[in-house]
Amino acid sequence: MLDPYQINLRHLNAVRAISEHGSLGRAAEAAFVSQPALTQALAKLERTLEAPLFERHAAGMTPTPAGEVLALRANRAFEHLAQASRLLHPAAGQRQGAPIHRYVTMAQLRAIITIVVQGGFAAAARAAGVSEPAMHRSARELERLAGLPLLVRRGRMIEPTPAAERFVQKARLAVAEIATLLSEIAALRGQGGGRIVIGAMSLARVRLAPLAIARTHALRPDVTFSIIDGPYYELLSKLRAGDVDIIVGALRDPPPADDVVEEPLFVDHPVIAARAGHPLDGATAPNLAALRPYPWIIAREGAPLRRAWEEMFASADGQAPTVAVECGSMMAINTLLSDGDWLTLLLPELIRREREAGRLTVIGPPITKAGLPIGLTTRRGWLPSAAQSLFIDVLRGMGSNAYGD
Repeated sequence: MLDPYQINLRHLNAVRAISEHGSLGRAAEAAFVSQPALTQALAKLERTLEAPLFERHAAGMTPTPAGEVLALRANRAFEHLAQASRLLHPAAGQRQGAPIHRYVTMAQLRAIITIVVQGGFAAAARAAGVSEPAMHRSARELERLAGLPLLVRRGRMIEPTPAAERFVQKARLAVAEIATLLSEIAALRGQGGGRIVIGAMSLARVRLAPLAIARTHALRPDVTFSIIDGPYYELLSKLRAGDVDIIVGALRDPPPADDVVEEPLFVDHPVIAARAGHPLDGATAPNLAALRPYPWIIAREGAPLRRAWEEMFASADGQAPTVAVECGSMMAINTLLSDGDWLTLLLPELIRREREAGRLTVIGPPITKAGLPIGLTTRRGWLPSAAQSLFIDVLRGMGSNAYGD
């Protein structure tokens, strides 16, 4: 599939005007280009996308399905770029009286985004597959266009200014929209069903996301998937930048940012887990005093399971045990549990296989007072593709039977 950075933004901006105005003449006037230039831009874009975008007739031009996709996604991409321009600086965002997003190029966007993500010109050039002088040139052209510095050198390090960071966040969303545009038009040509990038937290990685993927694949085997794991706030950053489509796992209360939306799917209740043969193995309802002497492995501050654990002890006398190990890695937790009298608080699905194998056990009943909402997190205003909508519908349909039991 095409790389979104291969798309000519000026051609895209001009061609999207045809859908709005219905004719080459009116669109050319609105886009401030000549009609022959617009005709040429349309022909080049249709060749690049390998799809006709408009049907020509006496009354004007009507978008094809591919043209409708282009108009929708291009409008969203340019709205993100307009916001990016306005976020640069109150005095910036204009070039000779016009918004700079009408002049910015994909090479310039790739440069500033890649430099900010990679942390320097050399690493950015390697990641983008271009020469370092070309990367320098594109970044400096964007600075001249913006009318203010975007990158500053501190010793050997290149750091983005606050204006650049604000610009890049919105610019990455614009690129994500163009990537979706390319995916959806390729699907119309019968070349794949699109791609879904899932940020999966521990519970989702173990069972929830794989089951939803399997069910979606059964319905649409042409869809491809990518599972990204990592700490929650790293996944959140990728989601807000458009690198991840959906985060699946435990929700936060309150939501972590104004530009994301959480949707609960079901509520799960954590359990106290330990090795098989632990001194408390077999205890039906141990009190907190019996639990307190053992070393605890607990998630980091702010994690839903950490709050559930703190609330469990606070409900008695406010004296929670000392956390011996802060950890969110199931591999490390399973190793520790199997090699000592450790205790931890986890959602039951996370230790399902270990329990079935007889290596781990659950101490007492589920902690019903500490229900954790499990669901999905998306960007506010995000418009999913058909494949992404199907995956979300599959997750919703799993409901209380989310683990396939």
